[in-house]
Amino acid sequence: MKKLAWGFLAVYGLYIAVMAGYFFFWTKEGIPANVKGTPADPSLFMTHSRLVLSQEYNRIQHFLYFLSYPLDWGIYLFVLVFGFSKWLRQGAEKISRWFVVQTAVYFVVLSLLAWAISLPIDILRHEVSLHFGISIQTFPVGSKSSFCHLVWMRSLPFHPRSSFYSLSDARQSGGGSPCGCFPYRSLCF
Repeated sequence: MKKLAWGFLAVYGLYIAVMAGYFFFWTKEGIPANVKGTPADPSLFMTHSRLVLSQEYNRIQHFLYFLSYPLDWGIYLFVLVFGFSKWLRQGAEKISRWFVVQTAVYFVVLSLLAWAISLPIDILRHEVSLHFGISIQTFPVGSKSSFCHLVWMRSLPFHPRSSFYSLSDARQSGGGSPCGCFPYRSLCF
């Protein structure tokens, strides 16, 4: 299982290199030929310098987005593989004997961990927005926005995270499916 986690790091490193190559070296700037001269052509309403800045900003923001997307899956993989999930589950069991409360505690701590690991990319996005004049928010206001994003967006996939909790329980107790990889307990939610 640990080979899978280290394999993920290797593939993620390759993914970063390919995404950097795609966004910064291999793609042509500009708009498609069939859009030139139409109302959708930004050169009709933007100066050349603004157009170049817009393209550069979009390239960087898209690159950062594509870096952060698989990062969440990597975080969950490492949590599961390296035993942090089991440690979180045991801590949640010490806090309460009710499964719903245990799952909520597990979910909140896991969400805070994922948010903290993803925070440098969010800060970099904010700094890029400040540099290009897109945002004027200060860091504390941006942090508040990032925390609100944590509360809203991280609460949406509650079921998959509760499945991770159940999966750590199934792996330890030998429960779940015959192969031990799909816990029946997660179907309760």
